Amino acid sequence: MDKRKIENDVEIAPNDKKKSLKLRRLSAFTLGLFTAFYIWEARNSIKMALPFDAYKDKENKLLELSNRIGITIDPEIDDNLLIVYYGLTNDNLTNEEKEGFLYLIDLLRDNPYIDINTASKYIANLDVEYPIKINERKIVQARYLYSLNKIRMYQDSLKSDEIYIHELIHAIFNHGRALDLPEVIVEGVTDLLVNEYTKYNWQDELESYVFETVMIKVLCEMTSSDTILKTYTLGEMQYITDDLKEYMSDETVEKYIKLMTDIFDNIYFRNKVSQEELDELLSLTDNYMNDKYPNDEIVLERYNYYRGILDKMSSDELYLEAQEYIKHHESPSYPYFSSQLKNKYIEENDGIKTKKLVLTNNQ
Repeated sequence: MDKRKIENDVEIAPNDKKKSLKLRRLSAFTLGLFTAFYIWEARNSIKMALPFDAYKDKENKLLELSNRIGITIDPEIDDNLLIVYYGLTNDNLTNEEKEGFLYLIDLLRDNPYIDINTASKYIANLDVEYPIKINERKIVQARYLYSLNKIRMYQDSLKSDEIYIHELIHAIFNHGRALDLPEVIVEGVTDLLVNEYTKYNWQDELESYVFETVMIKVLCEMTSSDTILKTYTLGEMQYITDDLKEYMSDETVEKYIKLMTDIFDNIYFRNKVSQEELDELLSLTDNYMNDKYPNDEIVLERYNYYRGILDKMSSDELYLEAQEYIKHHESPSYPYFSSQLKNKYIEENDGIKTKKLVLTNNQ
């Protein structure tokens, strides 16, 4: 044992001394990184735990925002735009990153359920980082890390505004009870909001969450757009389940939500979707839609389009088949959340379709 020594319970030969030195240096470096990370995380946690009053000096902040972006803001009804103010005055963000909030003005104005104080607090302290190692597989292009209040972009710049804005919406809404919502609700509503408020071709589903956005459209038809927006914003599935009980028994509603959640969890984790489970989900949806809209050809025609996309979820090449279906079938081009798109829809369609728009959204 005279030519060996023990370090951390590992026996090291003389020829391994240089390697051991490198390991010690690496360990020290790694320890330093972890220490720095935990210090930063502790400071961030303390900062987020401090009292925050988004409404303090509200009128002056909204006036400053109005002058800065050149739009009329009414302090009596535009409280939600305080979130934009805190985004534009966040020193952690670059000018390019701050510009993303300008896309969200109408989205914020259309949502009466936002916890303005909580959302403003997160946005005021939000950070964005671009890891050195780019995700070449592009399975995850970006992610909002709730515990760190940080958007992590797995690309070298904000080349895709849609992806960045998708994460900004998460940063505004996905806190507290919303963290317990099924993934299909969280990602589906987020992507549909991106589509309707930021995309020129808003009726086209984004390739990454095509099934989630279509399922949300179906749920909007089964319940209402307002119910889905309230569920997403307040993080309470009870709003959806209560509405579904209008045409389903309590037991069937429970089964329906479980089926939907399990199927979309399999998609999220890239597992094969059971054909049997998918058939049961679609059958329950068919029955519900036929019971709720027995003579409404317009709504049922929309649903049949959505159903054709959802039917691809059990395929081996589900995304390719869904995009192929979308390419060869005309989209209903029907808005669910954007008041601007709803008004445009009313102007461009006849009285019958206008009536259906109102009935579908329970307005």
